[in-house]
Amino acid sequence: MKRPPKPKPGTIDMVWVENEHDMMYSWGDGCRADARFIHYVFNSERMEQEFPSGNTIREQSVCDELEKRGYDLTTLKFSIKKKMPKTA
Repeated sequence: MKRPPKPKPGTIDMVWVENEHDMMYSWGDGCRADARFIHYVFNSERMEQEFPSGNTIREQSVCDELEKRGYDLTTLKFSIKKKMPKTA
């Protein structure tokens, strides 16, 4: 499997990998835990509470919901960089 290049320190990338038929997350130094969080946000079911009953309902993941709405996940890309510390 061809892996994307490792991002620079402080960067998280997400891209579709055709031969895996899934998203691939990659991260630079210092971002592993944050990459896991991003994976959770995009790929995990969401829990919502009904109003006014307060019953808990499960909703599809963000990726599943986007696909259900007709979006092509093979075009989905995400990249984020940490803020640089301010210098005095």
